[in-house]
Amino acid sequence: MSTATSPLSDWVPYPESDDTTPSRVYVNGVRIPTGDVDLHVRKEGPLDVTRYAEGYFPSRKDGTDWLTAFNTHAPNQQTNFDTIRVDIRDHTTHAFYPTFRGIITGVGNAADGGPQWWKWRAEGLGHRLDDVPASKNFNGINVKDILRYVADRLNDKLHVPITYDASHRSVQQGAGDEPTEDEYNRGDTYAERYNPNDPDTPDGNRSIADDLDTVSSYKTFQYGKHTLSDILDWLAEKLNLYIWFEPTPNGARLVTTNQPTTHTHRAHYLDGNTQIVNNDALSELKPVNTLIVKAPAKRSVQDTDTYTYNERGTQLVAVKARHQTLYERAGGVELHAEPHRLSDAMTKQEAVNEARKRLKSAIDETTAGDMQTLLRSPITPYDTIEAKPTVDEYALTDMDSLTYEVSRVHHQVRASGLSETSLNVGIHTDSLADIEIIDSWQSEGA
Repeated sequence: MSTATSPLSDWVPYPESDDTTPSRVYVNGVRIPTGDVDLHVRKEGPLDVTRYAEGYFPSRKDGTDWLTAFNTHAPNQQTNFDTIRVDIRDHTTHAFYPTFRGIITGVGNAADGGPQWWKWRAEGLGHRLDDVPASKNFNGINVKDILRYVADRLNDKLHVPITYDASHRSVQQGAGDEPTEDEYNRGDTYAERYNPNDPDTPDGNRSIADDLDTVSSYKTFQYGKHTLSDILDWLAEKLNLYIWFEPTPNGARLVTTNQPTTHTHRAHYLDGNTQIVNNDALSELKPVNTLIVKAPAKRSVQDTDTYTYNERGTQLVAVKARHQTLYERAGGVELHAEPHRLSDAMTKQEAVNEARKRLKSAIDETTAGDMQTLLRSPITPYDTIEAKPTVDEYALTDMDSLTYEVSRVHHQVRASGLSETSLNVGIHTDSLADIEIIDSWQSEGA
């Protein structure tokens, strides 16, 4: 038996120059030949965006046993998780973009592909948050310190390089300012995934949780009761943040932002780079438009003419959030997302943040439709798409285009034949610009 420290030392890696397929798959850092690949990116799960994937590969090709790329092929010798990275090529720009980074959850013979074809399945890093216990007390702590704790715990468990970004900045770039594919692959950029020739431009602002953001509420997370997922859920609600892992060539970045819409994509008939094949998404006329959150808000600061103080009382603060456009479309009728929600927010502002985020989530869940495009690598949930009803790549009417927000992405990457991206889309809602806090008042107990 070989005593080599790495089974990769004698390999002839799959050539990097082979770009004839629409995907590149790397297992434990080595590129392997690949067949069909399916990647799913969704607004659901333990984070605001989660990912999972599956694909086929030949067990032997060019004289190499590619099954040995996976540690799971010999479970009794496995000392760590198998990691996988998938890049896919955009149909229009022909550029490859890191689209998935995760952990292999299974490898086995493909029943529908013959004995020479095997299949792998993988989950994005966000799915592992529930597996890592949390034991930490937070009391008036900075966002960056919370993210550092989560990233350090994950790095200890997964051995995947994870960074985080809690710096305060806004990304305001036109098409000419967008980074090249090479810059993105070197990790020089935050999350801008387009090349300079792509006319689809980022939205005006993307603010990331800055160093001044502090969670006023206190919370104790106990080992055996809480996980890292609970910590990020708590953080996201209190500051109206959206949190997910962004794949990078060398690992992943833990993203925190209060403006999750990164880019606006435009249909090809609107001079954009998104080749719309079909669009049957409808605009729901009467989705929910109102939500009320009640919270103790014991650390809320009240201003007077001469001093400030923390208001500490037995009453609850009630905050009403409303999507004004949808409210007017419903004829001025309040359509509530859920019964009044009781929150543990310790300040009125945290209750406001929670109301905004929960109302946006409720609107997203009540408006949905389907869209198909040719393979569109950079698109992710919360991005927007400007399009018209479309059949077989032709817009059906002369009506004005609509702006949709992406909820789910399914990249169907085919080694031979046509690769497509299927989307689930709904009404675009900006939790800051579209949702108003129309009222707040003191309310008696729960």
